[in-house]
Amino acid sequence: MSQQSLIIRFKYRKPELDTLYELEEKIAEALDEAGAGDYEGSEMSIDGSEGQMTMTGPKAQALWETVEPVLAAARFMRGAEGELRFGEGEDAETDIVSVGS
Repeated sequence: MSQQSLIIRFKYRKPELDTLYELEEKIAEALDEAGAGDYEGSEMSIDGSEGQMTMTGPKAQALWETVEPVLAAARFMRGAEGELRFGEGEDAETDIVSVGS
């Protein structure tokens, strides 16, 4: 079975990263408890103003359904966009979703 993924793109306007690290732990725990997939990590812009998180698993929709409530609870994630990727590579089908909508 091919891996699917969820990429969350967000704005981050905080001088420290502690809030982000705490959210990452909650996401990893939620994915593990649900058996939905794995949290792969995050990348931040050099100035820390925006970033993205990546998760992988057998079903992108299950990844989204698992982490969306966790993301919505974090104020800085409201309005962030998620890209569900149904397959691997450049030709994968995608769907865009918004946190908190």
